[in-house]
Amino acid sequence: MNSPENIEVALAWYRREQWALLRAIAADADKLEQTYDEWLAFASEELRKLEARGLQVHKIDVEIGALTRWCESEGRPVDGEARAQYAMRGLGPEV
Repeated sequence: MNSPENIEVALAWYRREQWALLRAIAADADKLEQTYDEWLAFASEELRKLEARGLQVHKIDVEIGALTRWCESEGRPVDGEARAQYAMRGLGPEV
């Protein structure tokens, strides 16, 4: 069994200048925070909680154009599940 410090977690990390674009294309925009600052506060708290549990958290920079192209190539909507899967790809093939 893996101990928490051996578990790697990908956390999608968005750019302030792309937040409005993400909200415009997201299939689940109603579930996203209204502003980047609200999202940043939420994401920072999630990061803190995960690290407090001893997990190795990697902030994965998400470029919205690349995310959109990946979702299109996979035939899936730009939603929370897709964003999480896309971020996990940033950890590499061994995860």
